[in-house]
Amino acid sequence: MWTRRLHLDVLSEDQAEAIHDAALRLLEDVGVRFSFEPALRRFREAGCALEGDLVRLERGFVAEQLERAPSSFTVHGRNPERSIVVGGEHLSLAPTGGAPFVLDPERGKRPPTAEDHATFVRFTHAVPVFHLNESGIVEPADLPVESRHLDMDLDVLRWSDKPYFPVGAT
Repeated sequence: MWTRRLHLDVLSEDQAEAIHDAALRLLEDVGVRFSFEPALRRFREAGCALEGDLVRLERGFVAEQLERAPSSFTVHGRNPERSIVVGGEHLSLAPTGGAPFVLDPERGKRPPTAEDHATFVRFTHAVPVFHLNESGIVEPADLPVESRHLDMDLDVLRWSDKPYFPVGAT
């Protein structure tokens, strides 16, 4: 299993706490809209405040869920030797996603194609510094919007055995 460890203190404890507090205020005061009925049902059953599809999450509820979450987990690749640990001080790198343009040395800035996407997937697979692949490194303008995510997932499954996250994953 491929694992690198790195510890970075990018924020002070006070800065991290301020960001956490601001996020909790947003979740509690503004809320989050969910369009997936099973999720709304789970929040309702957990006692969260709902107004239609708007869910407000109290600080205590968020704290309970954070306590329940594992501190790390394994993301498995088709090739078990490429599985990675996410969390703790484990470092996992992936390419950026959703680029609306590519810079072509011959044609300059242009919308990406399906072939560009496949090329980026193969490149990401070949470069050891990337531990994850992504379906959606670029948005192929030559594929139908309603189904391009399937073509991009197929590229990753065809050209890489690294763990990957699909388009739209957060």
